[in-house]
Amino acid sequence: MAFMSGKALFTYNPELFKDDENAGEDEDYEEAKVETNEENVEMQEESKKEETLAEVDKSLFKNETVEEDIDFD
Repeated sequence: MAFMSGKALFTYNPELFKDDENAGEDEDYEEAKVETNEENVEMQEESKKEETLAEVDKSLFKNETVEEDIDFD
């Protein structure tokens, strides 16, 4: 028995598919897209803040010597 993908079946006979009465309109999807973009911008800004906080002032350690062969076991 041969099977067709949903896309191929829709291309073959679109009348087999029925839209859901409760499906969102294009405007609903556009609104969700805008909200998602705003959330992405907020996440990027928060990430930049964290990167800034994670930077180390190396001048605080310039007089320290580092042991090359450190054994962490």
